[in-house]
Amino acid sequence: MISRSSVMALVAACSAVLASPAVTSGSAAAPEAAGVWRLGGQQAPPWFGVCPSGALPLQRSDLPDARDAVMWFVRAVYPDLNGADVDVRGARAVRTALGTQTVRGAYARIKCGRGMRKRTAVVFVQLPAMAPSASLSSAVFYASRTSRGWVVWFQIH
Repeated sequence: MISRSSVMALVAACSAVLASPAVTSGSAAAPEAAGVWRLGGQQAPPWFGVCPSGALPLQRSDLPDARDAVMWFVRAVYPDLNGADVDVRGARAVRTALGTQTVRGAYARIKCGRGMRKRTAVVFVQLPAMAPSASLSSAVFYASRTSRGWVVWFQIH
């Protein structure tokens, strides 16, 4: 298990790399031009929603680190994306799978190409403080590992 400070450093490094022009998008229009970043009144990080460039293939042994990266993201970034109404107290990852092991991983292939599903971890998160809403009390995120660390790059639910 890696430390919280290591995860934070890896996520920060990924955000800097993925904000560069080398990052590719799965759509023809840039997300900023399409106006999709206006979530909860905050600007999303430039790497969120964009297919990560240089994602590495994943193995089952990578899943705990993917889970840690997503949980850091949920606590540090997710509330800003969704506004003050999102309560992440008690948030926990309830399942982490390779993109090829769950139907939720299929969209990584659709969005970013065939190889991306093998380079994506799918992390299922419960937000018990948002219950009883079934929709608001659960979320599913994509995380991928690059040579510079982990990036949480998409919310599928």
